Amino acid sequence: MIRYLCALSFVFLLLVTTGCGPKSTRSLHSQRNLACLHALRDTDEGYQAAIDILQEVVKSEEVGFSDWLNLARAQVLHTKRASDAAMALAKARAIKADPGGTAALDYVTGLFLKSSESHQESFAAFERVLAVIPEHPETLYQSGYAAEKALLHEQARQRYQRLVDLKKLLRPASYRLSRVAIRLKDKATEREATKLFNAQDKDQKPEVKKCDLTTLDLVRFNRVSAEPKRVELSWSTGRKVAVPEAVRQVLPCPGVSPKDVDLFLVGEKTLYLSTNGGAAKPTGVTLEGKALGVVLDLDNKLGPEVVVGDDRGFLALHRGEGGAWKKSDVQFPAKVSGHAPVALAAFDVDHDGDVDVVVATAATKGKLLLLRNKGDGGFEWKTPFDTRFEIKGQVGRIDAHDLDQANDLDLLCPSGVGGVTALLNLRGEKYRPVAMTRLSERD
Repeated sequence: MIRYLCALSFVFLLLVTTGCGPKSTRSLHSQRNLACLHALRDTDEGYQAAIDILQEVVKSEEVGFSDWLNLARAQVLHTKRASDAAMALAKARAIKADPGGTAALDYVTGLFLKSSESHQESFAAFERVLAVIPEHPETLYQSGYAAEKALLHEQARQRYQRLVDLKKLLRPASYRLSRVAIRLKDKATEREATKLFNAQDKDQKPEVKKCDLTTLDLVRFNRVSAEPKRVELSWSTGRKVAVPEAVRQVLPCPGVSPKDVDLFLVGEKTLYLSTNGGAAKPTGVTLEGKALGVVLDLDNKLGPEVVVGDDRGFLALHRGEGGAWKKSDVQFPAKVSGHAPVALAAFDVDHDGDVDVVVATAATKGKLLLLRNKGDGGFEWKTPFDTRFEIKGQVGRIDAHDLDQANDLDLLCPSGVGGVTALLNLRGEKYRPVAMTRLSERD
């Protein structure tokens, strides 16, 4: 039986999930965020990846203080690249920054000078940080250590003693304090410090170098200029689109020319394509179960792709030579359940410049999972969301906004009858679920 899909008018917007032009590439903001993500791995490999990206970022006309500081941070934290940080530190210091930024710069400078055994200068840099943040634990420790190496034993004693008084970094601070007390021939302090050191957990290995001042910053950006332009496409016809079976979903996307619109029609058993309201033709893709699809830009190249998920798994289609749609060689991992997803959404969840797919597995007590785009033609499953997906009715939706103005995407999804859960992005593949007011109780 031939079904007819009324197609009197289609108006839709292509936003973040599609490419924004013939030269669509990773944006400057995405490069900055990707560098931060690599640095979070806390390995030389991660820091090297961050360095490689930031060395390209600093070539931009929009380079700023945070870019140079981030590059210096990655170089100093890399176990074999600390000596390379001199230029980045000098460039950052030549740019005016707020007191917090200057304190971070002085801290990283202190670490750089420590690596070159310039202990007197290193001590002076850490002291400048303490002038702004007097009780910063890692800075107190580093200042004490630099003073100790510079043979400024009384200053070192004062810094370590302050940490003991604050009850911060007790194991390393008490040990260094006992060493300094020996040099100062202060028997009482040596005994107290040694007693305190012996009382600490022997397996405790507190971090005394990396801290909030060494964490790479996300650089805020002008959303109007940095986000892809809204591309509005509209098309209308008095005809109805003939479809051989019932249609579950309509996926509009740009056609071959600016005047064309392709409509992917997700049927009960087949994926169809209609161009400009013409009769729906099979794409050659058969479907099992209640399939769903989403339009997105998988490869940062001209033109969008279409991803479809059914009971068997996921596949992608792209426009080949001559404008015809065909199956893509994008590799998807095996499904985590034997059923089609109940909701799909495409966002650059981790801000690495590649569009990811958020997947809801079931309408009741479903899992919310992430198909992370690895940027190499493949995807991998990630489970950063600690929540259950619940929808009432036939259609579920996942949306993304920067809810807390933290310069990253937070997610919204249904949970419970009439309820919504916000998933606040904590970065590093961590999200915090926050239950929202039940929508059924609101006008």
